[in-house]
Amino acid sequence: MGEIFEALDPLSPLQFFSISHPIFYVKKGFADLKSSKYILNDLNFLNDQEIFAEFRIGWNEQALLLKVEIHKPFEEAFYPDSQKGDSLEIFIDTRNLKNAGFFHKFCHHFLFLPQEVAGIQAQEISKFRSEDAHPLCDSEELLLSVEKGKKYYQMSIEISTKALHGADPL
Repeated sequence: MGEIFEALDPLSPLQFFSISHPIFYVKKGFADLKSSKYILNDLNFLNDQEIFAEFRIGWNEQALLLKVEIHKPFEEAFYPDSQKGDSLEIFIDTRNLKNAGFFHKFCHHFLFLPQEVAGIQAQEISKFRSEDAHPLCDSEELLLSVEKGKKYYQMSIEISTKALHGADPL
């Protein structure tokens, strides 16, 4: 997947915070995510590339749930230089402060690797301004399971609400 991104102009993570999508409640966990209403909109207009993955997302009081199917076989994961291989970075703003213009204490940046590397598979990697700093979440609050097939791999991710500073279901 690295070759797809090498030809792109870098996108600032803040550009992604200008995108929004409704996130629906899940009662039965990952089983609920089978419904098409949980599929995130296609964002290929950002880079004019063909769709390479399907993202599903839902929430409940305990966690944010994501199921991501990547339409290619797993190749290799790297850490700390995760962008050299297969990886997934997720940016979340728990307070929807789109006009802030900077990462604030309610922004989160997570890294997920489809294969453990150097003892790392899921972690928060947020970088804050000093006045917004708070401890990063414990990696135990990030659950990840990976299913690998011949032509795809799938990541099921559970981010505990304890890992999401400022998360408020209301």
